[in-house]
Amino acid sequence: MKSHNIFDYPALSFNSPSEYFEDIFGNENFRIEKIYSTGQSTESGIWLSEDVNEFVILLEGEAKLLFENNFQIDLKKGDYFIIPRKTKHRVEKTAKDRITTWLTVHYK
Repeated sequence: MKSHNIFDYPALSFNSPSEYFEDIFGNENFRIEKIYSTGQSTESGIWLSEDVNEFVILLEGEAKLLFENNFQIDLKKGDYFIIPRKTKHRVEKTAKDRITTWLTVHYK
């Protein structure tokens, strides 16, 4: 057994076009994932949609999400919510001056 720290960041660049994703644990019913963002957003015209429900908590930083029905949610440290399966959404922005740390749980 070995402990890990959610805030042990890999080498991240604030100029990178992509976020950092890492699976922490999972099985056929759920998956726990951590995501580090450094100013990224979803490419224009692209919508994200999962085949499973997604519990999202923002541990550090800030972000703005947009849903297909034009509902927006501004997230700050500690905010959490559930995105129901098949709900189209996109990341409009993440903090550009600090790391945004997400923890997500994908479940059936």
